[in-house]
Amino acid sequence: EEKRRSRECKVDGCVNYIINKGLCFRHGGGKKCSVQECRSSAKNAGLCWRHGGSVKCVVEGCERRGKSRGLCWAHGGGTKCSTPLCTKVAVSNGCCWAHGGGKRCAYEGCKKAAYERTHNYCVKHH
Repeated sequence: EEKRRSRECKVDGCVNYIINKGLCFRHGGGKKCSVQECRSSAKNAGLCWRHGGSVKCVVEGCERRGKSRGLCWAHGGGTKCSTPLCTKVAVSNGCCWAHGGGKRCAYEGCKKAAYERTHNYCVKHH
């Protein structure tokens, strides 16, 4: 409990994890995309994925984000789930979403999928 508390945002009442400066993304932690009016997190060169801050898949015509070996998940990039007979891509902890991988929404009591693009909240709570 104490370890988690030390990584919480310093804004009173906020229990989100800090990114930097003691703040979560919602309260000003982390770098924002340098494109005017964009509120997404910067990934590379001060830009978010939508504005060119990540590597695109090397397959011609594919606009998805490249993972491992320059390939997106659909074209074989990323790590496969470690559960026997599962062919899905692992999202974290070596597992796909169905087998326990991935982030859950930071909203208390919500167990839905959370995404980086929604700042660790599900679509409903973003």
